[in-house]
Amino acid sequence: EELSRIQKRVNTGDPEAIRLLGESYMNGINGLEKDMLKAVEVLERAAELGEKEAHGLLGELFDENTDDWGIDKDMAGAVGHY
Repeated sequence: EELSRIQKRVNTGDPEAIRLLGESYMNGINGLEKDMLKAVEVLERAAELGEKEAHGLLGELFDENTDDWGIDKDMAGAVGHY
C-alpha cells in the first residue's frame, strides 16, 4: 500500500516521492527487492529535480566502498552531491 502511494506521487514528478522510491530500492523495503543500481538511478532523478536528501544519499553511496553493490567508489561524484 505504501509503495502504491509513493508510485502515484512519482507519476506526478514529486521529487520527494522519487527519493522515497530510491530509498525503497536501496533498503529493500515497501515490497521491493534491494537493487542498488536502480536506487542510484532513481535517486539521481530526484537529485536532478532538486531533492536535497537525495543528493546526501548519493554522496554517501559514492563515498563508500560499494563494489559489492555494483557501484564504483567515486569521490568526485560524492563531492558533487554533498
